Amino acid sequence: MISKFTSSEKRSIFGMSLVLSSRILGLSLLLPVFSIYVHGLQGATPFLVGITMGAYGLTQTLFQVPFGLLSDKYGRKSIIILGLALFAGGSIIAGLTSDIYWLMCARLLQGSGAIASSCLAWISDATDESRRNTSMAFMGMAIGASITIGMIVGPLVGGAWHVQYLFWICLFLALASMTVLTFFLKEPIKHKLPTNNDGESAFTHWGQVLKGKELWKLDLSGFIKNLCMTAVFFAVPLVLKQHYHMLHMWKIYVPMTFLGITVMMGCSRLADRGYAKHFLLFGFGLIAVSIAVIACSENHLFRLLCGFFAYYTGHAVLEPLMPSAVSKLAPKKYTGTTLGVFNMCQYFGTFCGAMLAGSIISSGHANLFFIISGIAAIGLAISGFTRIKTSAA
Repeated sequence: MISKFTSSEKRSIFGMSLVLSSRILGLSLLLPVFSIYVHGLQGATPFLVGITMGAYGLTQTLFQVPFGLLSDKYGRKSIIILGLALFAGGSIIAGLTSDIYWLMCARLLQGSGAIASSCLAWISDATDESRRNTSMAFMGMAIGASITIGMIVGPLVGGAWHVQYLFWICLFLALASMTVLTFFLKEPIKHKLPTNNDGESAFTHWGQVLKGKELWKLDLSGFIKNLCMTAVFFAVPLVLKQHYHMLHMWKIYVPMTFLGITVMMGCSRLADRGYAKHFLLFGFGLIAVSIAVIACSENHLFRLLCGFFAYYTGHAVLEPLMPSAVSKLAPKKYTGTTLGVFNMCQYFGTFCGAMLAGSIISSGHANLFFIISGIAAIGLAISGFTRIKTSAA
């Protein structure tokens, strides 16, 4: 599949995949051990632990649009490097502190470097529309692999040494990404910076990217997708730990990720041939059904694993398809801003999913999963009324 891309497209895809997956790897390293570590910090309370865990997603929500807008005016590379520098600064503070308030500030600083929309806009600039879904899928594949690696390595490093070492790994990954961007990648030729008038328009009238009804449907769908993801990954590991020790959960995540990647790549190729709407419906439908299966499986491990694998497959199908659909509908001058709005909605969904799961899980896992399945069904309904621009090859 990659042979169909030009050399410049390949370089951009691999470069942005490396940058974004390194960022995700740094975060996924912390997921299995973060709450345990924070509870042991000076001044920690359950409420403060929750705020500290959610701080990253909160600033990601707030800064997605500004970073996308800035990348439209000043170029992708400089803004991505700025975001990586902020993430690196937050990692340094987190690695040095043993106080929960300073760690909270560090997480807020890490999240303020919201580069996802700029990275996706870079790919949008660098690749032809007919290969957009496939290029996004390669990024999704790299991100999926980084999540799997993080879930394996995080508990091992945190258990053998100390969780603070994971923050230093985050710093190294950020610095490595900045080096790749600075010395090995060029700004896509297709992306032309706005003139002064265009730039002023982007800042003073950026609300025009919010006018498209189809974009808002995709934004809302992205919110629901990430809400479901956070709630599922909040609750399912709590059920799995009754059967698996944390150090052995890689036996679940590795095959699950490979299944998701395989299906994602096949669906992305077909989506580029004009079937994007079909797979949008398929992804949300699979998520809604699989979460309902999980709700009925708390005491049945095999059924639980089948539902969890099916859920992740549906999520993997949507992961590259949705930003690709947004980029195709975006006003040409404001791709970064439009993707910023989309990512803002996704991260707000992440925040809301954690809040919802934390509020409901005490009443029972099944109740939470049935509610999340119903929310996914709303995403399916919205998808049915969403028109997606296709570019069949």
